[in-house]
Amino acid sequence: MRPIVAITLVYIGLILLANWWWHPVLSVAVVQGQGQVIGALQRNLAENMSYGLPAETAALLRGIMLGEKTEISRDIKDMFSDTGVMHILAVSGLNVGMVAVIFFFIFTRLFRLKRKQASFLLIFVLVIFAQVTGLQASVNRAVVMAIVGLVAVILERDRDMVNSICLAALLLLLSNPRHLFNVGFQLSFAATLGLILFTPKLMEMMKPLGKIVSGSLAVTFGAQLAVTPLIMYYFHKLSIISPLANLAVVPLVGVITGVGFASYFLRLLFAPLGNMVIQLNHYLLVLMIAIVRFFDRFPYAFVYVVTPGALAMALYYGALWWWRTEQRQKYLVYGLAGCFMVNIGVQQLISRPLAVSFIDVGQGDSILVQLPDRQAVLIDGGGSMDPERSVADRRVAPYLWNQGVRIIDTVILTQPHYNHLQGLLVMLDKFKVRQVIIPVLGAAALRQDYMREFLVQVRDKKIYLQEWRGGEMIRFSQELRLESRPGENQCLVTKLVYKDRRFLFTSDGNIPVNGKADVVQVPKHGKDLFDLLPPAEYLVVSSRVAPADERIWSTKRDGNICFTTNGQWLKVRTSK
Repeated sequence: MRPIVAITLVYIGLILLANWWWHPVLSVAVVQGQGQVIGALQRNLAENMSYGLPAETAALLRGIMLGEKTEISRDIKDMFSDTGVMHILAVSGLNVGMVAVIFFFIFTRLFRLKRKQASFLLIFVLVIFAQVTGLQASVNRAVVMAIVGLVAVILERDRDMVNSICLAALLLLLSNPRHLFNVGFQLSFAATLGLILFTPKLMEMMKPLGKIVSGSLAVTFGAQLAVTPLIMYYFHKLSIISPLANLAVVPLVGVITGVGFASYFLRLLFAPLGNMVIQLNHYLLVLMIAIVRFFDRFPYAFVYVVTPGALAMALYYGALWWWRTEQRQKYLVYGLAGCFMVNIGVQQLISRPLAVSFIDVGQGDSILVQLPDRQAVLIDGGGSMDPERSVADRRVAPYLWNQGVRIIDTVILTQPHYNHLQGLLVMLDKFKVRQVIIPVLGAAALRQDYMREFLVQVRDKKIYLQEWRGGEMIRFSQELRLESRPGENQCLVTKLVYKDRRFLFTSDGNIPVNGKADVVQVPKHGKDLFDLLPPAEYLVVSSRVAPADERIWSTKRDGNICFTTNGQWLKVRTSK
């Protein structure tokens, strides 16, 4: 093993050990500041490269060139994400490579500098470019790798790609060890390692397709193989159409990047000519959007997936590595796949306890009930007045995926207020739902926009719909049942009974007279919480911070609150 690779792996191991020992936050956004000069240069680049462009293509160009995604519309982001080409909106090695090529050409051909002199000046240019783009992980990795290559040119030494990427990782982690837990850092280095390690073997396999086709496909699949488990883990999506979409879009990004830099310098020299080149980029960007939209319209362009576990990811990367090295390839891959399937089968056969999770959705309610037979019941979905920042997108859906939920067997809407209902619109879109239960509602409630949209979705998806007045019951097994009772303000109060344990979900209704339970959801998000404390071992309140009391748990203070029970013992744990 190369020394620099060994040092990098040892240092990563130390970071993971320290992280496990001291329990810091596992995922941190690495934010870097910018000086006034760098900020002014960034604004100048953005203005001159997108001068006169319509808002949509101007925002997209700034995303590709500078990594600025704040002005890109939600529809465009979703479309790029669903087709697996979202990575082009993060400045990466492609942009760094274009900058290096352009300035190396300027230094060697226009200024007639020698290769060593041009390489020395190019180092400063790349450092400035990294600053202008906000020191993003993908840019830092590419810049450090480029600098290592340029230093090799200056010192007249041979360059090793694996050493270069490991040195880049080591330098970034020495500057800030928490980079290791940044999603962009992980995706960037994984994609680059995929290109280095897997592309040659893939090109060899695809040799009959011709050099150009095999090269393009190998590059796309090499990066895709390396990042797929990470994308599934962090974003809970698997894009089926991604390889084809990348094959069409990535070459176009290279052209747009080159034209973008050319238009900037031309505008500085002769503005009318620069403006003409900018218009060329407009048509290229429109073409890119059309291509992405075309792939996005394919049925099953992407699927939502549950969070893969550590064992599944280890088996995947282990099989991938042994496939590459060809050492006992067939038997080892079969063995790993067999172990993985046995592990999944054993997990399915082992009965697990009942789990009831109160999800932190802010001012609202959302409760996930996971039954011992792996059925899932979702009671309310939280809600937000801003559909662009739906709490279901940010918290409820990821929580379900992390719990391994792909299908929701029963959705229960306890009342039609937006902070119970709005999130369910998202959940119907992202999950397969087998049945929906709603309270009997008056005409005014049924005319509300959210409620109308909800019922339309249920009808269009052909989901079985029930209306409960109170007194109904679902018996999941001889020892497990869900009972309903009417509450005030058109609310549905439900009670889950599992052997000796009882959970009472009150929504915004009053606690029934016979509402004794082990765990009680305090109604109305804790309003008038202490006027009358119900008899319970645990009280759960959303939104409002509860005073210190070992019985009272608050989602605002404690985050997601999960109770597990086998019908006798009862345990509680929290997670942020």
